[in-house]
Amino acid sequence: MKPVKVGICGLGTVGGGTYNVLKRNAEEIARRAGRKIIIEEVGARRPNPDCDTKGTQITADILPLPVILKSILLLS
Repeated sequence: MKPVKVGICGLGTVGGGTYNVLKRNAEEIARRAGRKIIIEEVGARRPNPDCDTKGTQITADILPLPVILKSILLLS
């Protein structure tokens, strides 16, 4: 089964917390969801020292992010 690809807009309190929880609990979340969860890309103005983002693509400009992320951003 294909993994669930996740995009996060921002690494502030909510985005950073979401990032850390997804990374820290990746195995348990995948077991419960029945699919691997991959953080595909993060759009953030600046890095968050509380997030270990090694191996994750970070962009400061959200416009080049995939269309699905733009749609989510516009809906929120």
